[in-house]
Amino acid sequence: MENKSSKILLGCGVVFGIFVVLLVLIGFGIYTFVKNASEKQDEIVQLNNFIEEKYGKVEDFLPPQKNIVDSVKFVLFLSIRDSLTEYNDEITSDLGVISEKIKSKEEDLSFFETIGVMKRGLDLIPSFFLYVKKRNEFLIKYDLSLGDYFYYYVLSYYSFLKKGVSDGPPFNLVVPNGNDGEVLSFNNNKDEKDSEKLLRETKRKRKMILSGKINSLFVKFFENGFSSSDSVNYQIYSEELSLLKENEMRIPWIDGLPKEISDFFSKFNVEETYNPMINSIEMELITNE
Repeated sequence: MENKSSKILLGCGVVFGIFVVLLVLIGFGIYTFVKNASEKQDEIVQLNNFIEEKYGKVEDFLPPQKNIVDSVKFVLFLSIRDSLTEYNDEITSDLGVISEKIKSKEEDLSFFETIGVMKRGLDLIPSFFLYVKKRNEFLIKYDLSLGDYFYYYVLSYYSFLKKGVSDGPPFNLVVPNGNDGEVLSFNNNKDEKDSEKLLRETKRKRKMILSGKINSLFVKFFENGFSSSDSVNYQIYSEELSLLKENEMRIPWIDGLPKEISDFFSKFNVEETYNPMINSIEMELITNE
């Protein structure tokens, strides 16, 4: 349990890192806040343990063997994404408000505006916990593994819709911690050129980190597919596996999905289920679980 909890904390570091300065500055009600956050984390750990015991770890995921796309699981994935909308709307709204305040170039924030941003930041932490908790509950309800969810997330949004891996909050997130991931904090640079340059660099680093993690997991997925004697998709997986190994930053099927998958995805409104604001945070959480 201790090891699993540490992995959850590492995954959630992208959230805590953003707001750690807010916790230090506010300096009141910390005990209650941490206690409540710890209880929510325990709930997530319990759900993760249940999912892992039932389906295995994320990297144990086995891609579709009989058909190149599992139509039932894909429809269930979209149902989960649709069900999560009510839980990510508040997160998106709060991130939008914070980003507008942080990006303000005209004048410094007043004391009360600063407190308002801090409150928004603190409110986001339990919201993220609730989002992850609900996602795991939906996975259990629809009998999907985290590997299923991750697999169809990447194929739907990056390979099919060509969304950016670095999609996320538009404000600057900086300060690498030198570990597996980054400690992220706000940077309110009043020089517009410097701020835009820093934001581009931040998105570049974000893309590099997440692309590498996605690539690594899909290499394992496709190698898992080869271990099954039932796989009729050996050639398709084999070709993409070679490309992934040649370029460790490559997103699977970024040049175009196999026609069977693309044609099937085209029957659904996949775009409607995508949320760019929390994309990078969700990917960071999954790749560290």
